[in-house]
Amino acid sequence: MEQSSPLVKSQHRDVETSAVANHRQSTQAPHQWQIPSKTMIRSTVAHSCVVGSSIVITSHLRMAISMACIMRCRREEGMRRKERQMQELRQVREETALRATCHKMIMPHTFPKLVFLVAGVYGLAVLSPQYFMEGQTGRDFPPPINHPEYFYGFIGVALAWQVVFLLIARDVQRYRLFILPAVLEKLTWGLATLVLYAQGRLAFAVVGFGIIDLILGTLFVAAFYATRPNQH
Repeated sequence: MEQSSPLVKSQHRDVETSAVANHRQSTQAPHQWQIPSKTMIRSTVAHSCVVGSSIVITSHLRMAISMACIMRCRREEGMRRKERQMQELRQVREETALRATCHKMIMPHTFPKLVFLVAGVYGLAVLSPQYFMEGQTGRDFPPPINHPEYFYGFIGVALAWQVVFLLIARDVQRYRLFILPAVLEKLTWGLATLVLYAQGRLAFAVVGFGIIDLILGTLFVAAFYATRPNQH
């Protein structure tokens, strides 16, 4: 027993030494793995900063591109809207100018020309045959004509006025002042027929021609108004 005790003690010491060494290795290894070096920390931080900066820059670039696209779309839309407005305004101006041109062509020129042309042709068609109807007029509307000079003088003056109407129709603006005596010529005859018919001294058939002259006189007044200088 006494001889074996030193051997046992030496074995115990070897076991304890190996256990302590293992314990030291086991305790030191985790510490070496968990605590990185300063260089690793700096590189990790730098890499994180670079990645973060790239992400921020990318997001800003995307935002800037999106804003630029939005602004460009709005600018193009505004330009298209302005172009449509300008086109509509130009179309309205063209329509207004066309209407004004049509108004100037119809009212100050065509209407008066048509009125005086119709009046002149109508007067020539009605008065010219009267030169050959003296006897028939005396029979249809007795008594017979006792003063033929008044009869033919009336026809001659009336025919002269029909020629004046045709002359006015050729250039209404130039002969505009002749419209005033033309109105007087129509009104005097038309009003005279109404007065004579009211007195029982004139047949109704003749009154019809007087009414036509009153209508023509009214149209002459409208033509005179339509050809005012400020209409051009």
